[in-house]
Amino acid sequence: MTENFNLFVDLVLDAEGGLSNDPSDMGGLTNRGITVATFKEYVNDVEDRDYPCGMEEASERLYDLTEQDAILIYEHYYWNEIRADDLPNGIDVLLADFAVNSGVRTAVTVLQEMLAVSMDGILGPKTLAALSKKDPKAFTNKLLQRRLQYYFQVAQLNENAKFHRGWNNRVIHIYNELIKANLC
Repeated sequence: MTENFNLFVDLVLDAEGGLSNDPSDMGGLTNRGITVATFKEYVNDVEDRDYPCGMEEASERLYDLTEQDAILIYEHYYWNEIRADDLPNGIDVLLADFAVNSGVRTAVTVLQEMLAVSMDGILGPKTLAALSKKDPKAFTNKLLQRRLQYYFQVAQLNENAKFHRGWNNRVIHIYNELIKANLC
């Protein structure tokens, strides 16, 4: 749904901010929440080039990432990858943001674990069928809780503890915005 995508993008761009290069962050250099690896993939997918963009060039060009390019990246590599348009209201935004923050495969695998279906990290017909049997609002609440639990587990690894409060605040903020929009 276009309205939900617009809400998702607004929330993600607000949460991600601008340029960041925290050595403790596994994502490394990011701009507007887009990693160098994702930006490299985007540049190589959209530009008509005789040679692919390498990591060094992608790192340099990431500094100039426009908001419009960030929106296109979020739509293609996150919203569309998790088939958000096929998901119930609320779950679409919450899962898409989870994919941005933790990776598409992780977000979908957690969803599949919750649905007790095969955990291959790809949102396909079996996952959608299992999800269709759930009450969307109740399941959105469960996804929120599971996501907070996931971040607690990740915070125990390496130097991730310093990100825990921010991750929790992000999820709760998104959930509150979904309530305001009557999406859960």
